[in-house]
Amino acid sequence: MRKKHFKSMLGLSLAIIMTGSLLSIGSITTFATEVNGDTIVRTSNRELLEKELRNAKSLIDTTLVGTLGGQYPEEARKNFEVVIENAKRILEDNSSSDDIISKELSTLKQAIKEYSSKRIDAPWDKYNVPETMPVRKREVRAAWVSSVVNIDWPSKDTWKIENKDERIATQKDDLLEILDRLEDTGVNTVFFQVRPTSDVFYRSELAPWSYWLTGKYGEDPGFDPLQFAINETHKRNMELHAWCNPYRVSMPASLYTDEDGNNLKNLDEVADMLKKDNNNIYAKHPEWIKVATNRFVLDPGIPDAQKYVEDCIMEIVNNYDVDGIHFDDYFYVGNNGGFDNGYSDLETYNKYADKTQFPDIEDWRRNNTYTLIKNLHEKINEVKPWVKFGISPAGVWRNKSDDPNGSDTNAGIPNYDRAYADTKKWVLEELIDYIAPQVYWTFANKAAPYGVVTSWWADLLKDNPDVHTQLWIGIGLYWLNPDDEVTNDPYWNTIGVGDQEIARQLKFNSANENIDGSALFTANSFIANYPNAQSAAAMIKNDLWSSKALVSSMPWKNGVKTKTPIIDSAVYDSNGVTLEWNYTDENTRSFAVYRFDGDEEINLNNPLKLIDKVYKSEDGKQVYTDKNGLKNSKYVVTALNRLSDESDMSNVISAENKNPIEANIVGFDALNDITIKVGDSYILPQKVVANYDNDTSKELPVKWDDSNVDVNQEGTYVIKGQVDGTNIEPSIRIVVNKNNSQIGDNHLSDVKPTNPPKTGDELPILAIGILVILSGYAVVRFRKVKA
Repeated sequence: MRKKHFKSMLGLSLAIIMTGSLLSIGSITTFATEVNGDTIVRTSNRELLEKELRNAKSLIDTTLVGTLGGQYPEEARKNFEVVIENAKRILEDNSSSDDIISKELSTLKQAIKEYSSKRIDAPWDKYNVPETMPVRKREVRAAWVSSVVNIDWPSKDTWKIENKDERIATQKDDLLEILDRLEDTGVNTVFFQVRPTSDVFYRSELAPWSYWLTGKYGEDPGFDPLQFAINETHKRNMELHAWCNPYRVSMPASLYTDEDGNNLKNLDEVADMLKKDNNNIYAKHPEWIKVATNRFVLDPGIPDAQKYVEDCIMEIVNNYDVDGIHFDDYFYVGNNGGFDNGYSDLETYNKYADKTQFPDIEDWRRNNTYTLIKNLHEKINEVKPWVKFGISPAGVWRNKSDDPNGSDTNAGIPNYDRAYADTKKWVLEELIDYIAPQVYWTFANKAAPYGVVTSWWADLLKDNPDVHTQLWIGIGLYWLNPDDEVTNDPYWNTIGVGDQEIARQLKFNSANENIDGSALFTANSFIANYPNAQSAAAMIKNDLWSSKALVSSMPWKNGVKTKTPIIDSAVYDSNGVTLEWNYTDENTRSFAVYRFDGDEEINLNNPLKLIDKVYKSEDGKQVYTDKNGLKNSKYVVTALNRLSDESDMSNVISAENKNPIEANIVGFDALNDITIKVGDSYILPQKVVANYDNDTSKELPVKWDDSNVDVNQEGTYVIKGQVDGTNIEPSIRIVVNKNNSQIGDNHLSDVKPTNPPKTGDELPILAIGILVILSGYAVVRFRKVKA
């Protein structure tokens, strides 16, 4: 039955009928009555006013005063607060008549409506961003781990550690801390930067060890960072994409130091540093090098230079078990045709270009980057078709002012026109498996609003449904960390606004079916010591990415379907539910684990039922413990290939209590004495910790027999307890003396109320009761309840 809401005036006679007693109050009380089926709920105006005050308080607490979109004018808030205070005063006045309360209720409702209408229109309003995060079973949740200039890892402080073993251990520990944090945050894909400036974080025959590892160009760090990162990332059930910059050879001079710790002054000094290592591409082929934005870069128009880049990437693909190869936005990057003044590629064009095909040098440049991407796509698929190849370009392809098919933006560095990267063409021709445009702007940005740019990319995929390239959106979490970047955009740097911008962008992405995921730049922003960054990191961990999600699958890459796993057992004990299965299919990379309630229908499309993803063990013996599993839980497992395609579901298995845990108690944890003074009362713990012969422990309820205790008589009394299912008796001593009473530390958790009373709370009056408040105080009202 639909709910019916109506008001009725109840007179004295009806009040007598309803309450069973004569009312001495001379006024008539108004009730709001709700009928729901056979249930009648009567609510007085006083109660309604209380409810409306809570609504008003919630509205005040969740809105910000200011001049930005989504905020409220200061004057409107002040007027609203006056109404709230007046309503609160009337409510607290027990002499307030029902008529006054009713009028105040109407006034408050109108004030809420009026205040809500004062909200300043926001740039994101037209996009219908959901209030809560959509939960998806498949969604890429990526984060960049930057090594260039030691942005995220390794720390420059490790360069100062003279002992090599200590430095290696510290660098490893630091990386593990980053990976642990990302896993804890809900990340399932890591972009790990391994080729920042044509120097590398892996063992290579084509390039030297990176300067950013030790502060010394070409020095062996003593371990293989990429291999270490792969192993540890997979242990944490995340993918690792090797992030490479294809053309960059150096950073600006001031970012390097010499052996004495002095910053280099110019690129000539950088060149001298690079030439000291014979394996460096600058030393081998200085004729391939040009300058762009004050750094050395490879000339993309030289065929041999392009071949060198391809060989470097394929060295990673062939030698390492990476899940993907990732490029960022550095293609042609200079302000003068992709280079700095004085470093034109006109000579290269004249030497290598087929001018009948490319009479325009800019089209020739675009073909150079196109050829690199096309060749790598083909080579990767030929060797390891499961390795994903993706690009993270600048956010805007082209401005509409330059191309009617472009986005309605005024971006300063559009891919097509400045980087000479026709990223739209790469997507439509499926030269890349995913594109992750760096949309590092707010919804309110005037030149390139987040909603406009992101929607343009999403619509490109929507309008071309047969195109398989996935869309992952790069989000600028780093804007919340002024240590990384300072911005004048108030939607980033205003406290309580910047964090909500990140949340809004993640919700917007997840709500769009043409967007397969989001990527956050960069890892250190999760621990930045600034309010917006801290708040955003907490929201991502505890809300936005709190559910488990598999990465988006790519069935068009024709991954081999994996065999169906069979769960051998599901055992419930004090640690939760432990699943075991044997599985040796070489095409399987990991497993998805689902949990359902005992009587629940099995539905693998319900994202809330996915509880974990676990990588396949080397020996094929899988053991997984669900710490939140219950006796009535039932489980399903699927196998995932390297492209995250799922197998058919396993058998459905219910948790069984096969461990005879209750019959193998070997003892209980010792309990502290309870010391009281003569005449005092005492409280006994309700549970004891039982220890079992399988090295596990568990809290169990206990019944005490304290009939021998005389609190009026000094002495020491031993109380025996009984735990169901065992003949071993726990015990505790009560010491009665004339000293101040003490409660042993072990009992604090037993008597501390989980929800201590607050001022204004009502507690029932019981025949016998003890109220223990361990800290603070509260003024409470007691009410009578039926026994």
